Amino acid sequence: MPTINHKQFIFIWHVFPNIKNMKKRGRIYIGTSGWHYKHWIGTFYPEGIKDADQLPYYFKVFKTVELNNSFYRLPSPETFASWRKAVPSDFVFAIKGSRYITHQKKLNIEKENISIFFNSAKRLKEKTGPVLFQLPLYWSVNIERFARFLKLLPKNTGSHLNSEIIAGTIMK
Repeated sequence: MPTINHKQFIFIWHVFPNIKNMKKRGRIYIGTSGWHYKHWIGTFYPEGIKDADQLPYYFKVFKTVELNNSFYRLPSPETFASWRKAVPSDFVFAIKGSRYITHQKKLNIEKENISIFFNSAKRLKEKTGPVLFQLPLYWSVNIERFARFLKLLPKNTGSHLNSEIIAGTIMK
């Protein structure tokens, strides 16, 4: 098994059981933020690994990954579909919400903005895990804006929506 050094970020997330049936147990998934990093070659990935072989190598070790690139640029629906087909049936993707929504629009968005994001990401189908919306550290609490944003989120995505609230702030 490859080793993970201090430069490689590992995240853990938990799928909670259905609240109606608390006898069920949730699952814990361990993975990293992304899988395609040149500086991982020779530390995590073997020397000489091709780009196309990195995801298949990755999913032999981990059962989840955070799609961090969706924060910077929304992948096409076809890209999400190809990722879904490329991984085993028990693999789950955590999807990072777009910085356009969180950092540029500061959650002041229209329904169309959030629909574009989820219409692309839904191509992961049953392999959709949590959707993470990372909010900037410098924002102060604004419950009204956060509540408006939450109302715009789709109700039946098949995913678990999470807001990464850093240092107890929501937004200014």
